[in-house]
Amino acid sequence: MNPSVLRRYFESSEELLLELAELGWDGWGAGPLDALAEALPRTATEVAQAVAASLERLPLFCDLLTHVVLSLEGAVRLDRACCYKAAATQAYDEMADALVATEAGLDPDGARIVLTVAMSADAYLYLKGGRDRRRAMP
Repeated sequence: MNPSVLRRYFESSEELLLELAELGWDGWGAGPLDALAEALPRTATEVAQAVAASLERLPLFCDLLTHVVLSLEGAVRLDRACCYKAAATQAYDEMADALVATEAGLDPDGARIVLTVAMSADAYLYLKGGRDRRRAMP
């Protein structure tokens, strides 16, 4: 993409990446919500598999999760960072509510822990896997 095109819509590449992360929340939220809504109740194993599979399908989002808090939020205007936070919080809360509704034995705090651990582990594993894939390339 030509930099002038980027600047027409975004003030910086960081703002573009934050926008992609925000869109990732929509994509991630839809995955587990759709999978979990099919049949209730669900077992804890089915819930964990749905969350893991939904993140596995979004490698860019997993990578961006690490960078959002480390650099992207601090590199954009405050109102843009607040917009991202509002969208991310809404998606996170909707997913936590969906996990509680599965009747897999999760209370709201437990659902938030599952989501937070999944996000943390997946971002790390995605980054580690990317480094391993690059090393394996000739």
